[in-house]
Amino acid sequence: MGSEAVKIYTKKGDDGTTGLWYGGRVEKSGLRTDAYG
Repeated sequence: MGSEAVKIYTKKGDDGTTGLWYGGRVEKSGLRTDAYG
């Protein structure tokens, strides 16, 4: 048996930001995001 990827829809869209472990949000294309890897 193979496994299938599950798609999750939040119906909120993507605002181009990502959450940080310590809270807050930064742009996905920002330098800090690149530095984190």
